[in-house]
Amino acid sequence: YVGCSLAIALLLWFDPLWNAAHVISSQLSNDGSSSCLNGADGSWQIGTVAGNSPAALEFSGTAVLSCKSTADPSFVRSVSEPFLVLPSNSSSTGWHAFYKVRNAKPGRSSIGVAGSLDSGASWRHLGMASAERGSLSFPFVTWDAASQQYVMIPTSHAARAVQIFTASSQAFPLGFKYFRTALSGDSFHSTVAVQHGGLWWIFTTVDTHVPWTWLTPASKSYGHSLRLFYTDNLVEGSWTEHPRSPMTTDKRFARSGGRPFVQDGRLYRWALDKTAAAGSSQLHLMRIDRLDTQEYWEAYHTTLGPQQGSSWAAARLQHMDWQPAAAQAAAGAKGFGLVAGDTTLGDPGHARHHRHHSRQLKRTVLNLVLLQLLLVGAGYLIWHCSDKLSTLLGLDHVRHWQFLQSPATSPHGTRSSSKSLSLWLEGFVPELLLLSIAALSVIATMLLFTSLPQVFHCPRWNVRVDVIPSPPVKHHDPSAPYNVSDMVVVTGATANFFDRTKNMIGSLHAWEPHQRILVYDLGYAQEQLAEMMCWQNVELVRFPYDAYPAHVSDVTNYAFKALVLLEAMKQHRTVLWIDSGLELREPLDTVRQWLAQYGHVSAMQEDLIGDPMYTLTRIMADYMGLGQHWGEVKGWQFCAGGLQGFVRGSDADRLVLQPVVNCSLAEKECIAPPGASRKNHNFDQTAFTLAIWANNFSCLPRETHCMWSVKKVSRDPLQRSDPIEMVSRGHRLPKPYHDHILKRPDCHPNPGNVPWTAVTHQKESLSRHSLWYRFSHTYLQLLGDVVIQCFACQGVHVVALLLFWALLAAVWCCGGMPLVGHMRRVWSTDRRRMLLHVVGGSLLLLTFELVALVVASNM
Repeated sequence: YVGCSLAIALLLWFDPLWNAAHVISSQLSNDGSSSCLNGADGSWQIGTVAGNSPAALEFSGTAVLSCKSTADPSFVRSVSEPFLVLPSNSSSTGWHAFYKVRNAKPGRSSIGVAGSLDSGASWRHLGMASAERGSLSFPFVTWDAASQQYVMIPTSHAARAVQIFTASSQAFPLGFKYFRTALSGDSFHSTVAVQHGGLWWIFTTVDTHVPWTWLTPASKSYGHSLRLFYTDNLVEGSWTEHPRSPMTTDKRFARSGGRPFVQDGRLYRWALDKTAAAGSSQLHLMRIDRLDTQEYWEAYHTTLGPQQGSSWAAARLQHMDWQPAAAQAAAGAKGFGLVAGDTTLGDPGHARHHRHHSRQLKRTVLNLVLLQLLLVGAGYLIWHCSDKLSTLLGLDHVRHWQFLQSPATSPHGTRSSSKSLSLWLEGFVPELLLLSIAALSVIATMLLFTSLPQVFHCPRWNVRVDVIPSPPVKHHDPSAPYNVSDMVVVTGATANFFDRTKNMIGSLHAWEPHQRILVYDLGYAQEQLAEMMCWQNVELVRFPYDAYPAHVSDVTNYAFKALVLLEAMKQHRTVLWIDSGLELREPLDTVRQWLAQYGHVSAMQEDLIGDPMYTLTRIMADYMGLGQHWGEVKGWQFCAGGLQGFVRGSDADRLVLQPVVNCSLAEKECIAPPGASRKNHNFDQTAFTLAIWANNFSCLPRETHCMWSVKKVSRDPLQRSDPIEMVSRGHRLPKPYHDHILKRPDCHPNPGNVPWTAVTHQKESLSRHSLWYRFSHTYLQLLGDVVIQCFACQGVHVVALLLFWALLAAVWCCGGMPLVGHMRRVWSTDRRRMLLHVVGGSLLLLTFELVALVVASNM
């Protein structure tokens, strides 16, 4: 047992497969438009800014440094976190930039150096700043006049310290060497320094965690703390922490975002916004109004965000080094700086979150394996000290191993092997009984949870849902905001999807009981139409297949969806399409807000337009006039076709819906090119996505409005599933909202009352209705979802423990439960052993439930 536990712990600790460079590299691909390696941290590049004030900066039209600037771009993901170093003495020439170079190996980066001989107009990569081993980033570099050398204070997460590197004027810029450690013992990073008032002031960020963080999902335990130190000698002096430190723990302002600077006698510092809503996409500038060894006052000054239309900073800004002194250095009139920007918040962000999630889960399981080993070790020690323990407790005891010391013998004086085996097995009866009771407790609790989830207390704090922020909406609709109080929900499907339609409408009845709903008949059976006629707030509408080209009746090409929206908007001003496979988990408040503000709403999906599997997407892009921009288009992230909302007369109606309608009417040229299937084409979803991003709209986060992971939602359909507001149920069981359908009083389904004959001529795919698909993707997934939902609920674990103790109490009171004679004897005569089994069994069950809770919450 100990050997197995240690083997598992060692495997989780070293994990040779996870950290192998070729495994990570195999998940990365070259997009064909450059020689750079697409990575999990986006496409960071470095550009320039110029201006008289940080609130009014002019960004360069193109990036001046990128992965292509380095010596080996095929092994580089991105360049970021730039620091600008101006000439500090007569012997130094040119300007220099120090920046982080992220390579293909996970968690590895180094410090790159570039030089400019024309005051920052052009740059050339020179090499790496240091030959020291280890992963370094955030290369703050400054000139120290006292020691007459250059000082670099990079981030080294592995060292958990603030390290100082130095280089002489002769060795600069490629000869930095480790000098000393100024601070240690904590997760210091993003360290910057500024000289002011005769002292050096050092700002450094520390990752903070709540107590017992190794049992807490990382998204709930992670934070930042900004600490401040000062010294009169940056290189060799001791650093004293400011009495007001930490200065802030607000995630908006606690992480340094660049070099502090002085302008017009005032001191400023940059802060990178690390809140989930900002998504590391904007920088705040803080004005420091008072700074001495006793007091520190600062105030918010301005915010710098992504630059619309920029070829390198349209989605995110990460780091800024703007220096007013550059105006004098270049004999110009403006300050100059370097800034890191990104063009996407797409799939790389998902990849980064998935890998980070896996590492966090692995570390948590490792800690729990070690915890249970310690608990069992403690029980082992208690067992060997049981004589003293039983004497103190006044319990009678009989050594349970005495039958092993006096084995049964045959009449001839030889041991009877059969009786010895029987007696040896007898010694394990209590253990087997404990395991049986524990298993019975867990299984009974799971069955109760499955049938009556509402009786269990299942708070959402521990359920991990990594919400990746959506890119900002860059399109400005002059007519917005709109009044969307008249919004109608539209859906539709065919007969084989009736159970999904019923579930989706039941969720609307549960969370939006007064919402008006239009159900378009795309091929329901007559009996199904009759049943829906008795549902409250539901109006049936026959879709006019005969008014459109023949290919529209083939529902497998999804040409109908945009046309249904078009038909509905002839009668209603605000229309929201929700696929029958979706279900609400909260009211539609966020959806209404987006519709009102932008005239359109949808939700992100995980794949990219240019993913290799989608071989026919280029045909649709060419039809919609985007073929010449394919290098950019293929990096766009899908938006869901299953959630589309529009306001009639809005810019989105004209720029998004109308192009998709035109595409839907052109079968071979757009919506369904020859050979198209779900394996190589996304039909309406692709068309909507192209129109949305081409016109600078955006979509809601996938994790809150269109995620497939129904295991993340509450088992009780009437309990909120924060932060999830809508989930894609699809083919998965159960359909929890069937019982929440609101029916019209005194209405009885009658197929004869349906005012039209059910449509039967349309085609549809039945691949997802096969027996094998239902078994593998429906029933097995149901079992997995139930287990995860069960173990992620704290109330389940409490009930299981209480039931375990209740059954043990029954065993105690009944004298060991009259199952067999030797079981009665062991449990009734060896009270000490029973006590230890109760304690040990409870500890083991508690350990199992801790492991199950953490793992299920992070799945």
